[in-house]
Amino acid sequence: DMTLVVQAGATLAAVDRHLASCGQRLAGDPPRPERTSIGGWMATDAFGPLRRGDGKVRDQVIGVQAYLVDG
Repeated sequence: DMTLVVQAGATLAAVDRHLASCGQRLAGDPPRPERTSIGGWMATDAFGPLRRGDGKVRDQVIGVQAYLVDG
């Protein structure tokens, strides 16, 4: 299904650790993944040297659904 659900503020390092236990990974390598949130990564489209092989994060995201505080 390739669907990933994460909590607000989840860092890329934490998500990658979880995915690694399932033999998967996020495509992309933003700088400082231990301090970068999923939302921040998507908003800034930050990338590192693996961008040539993995592409940019905005090229890989099909859709996003967010639940805001006000409902």
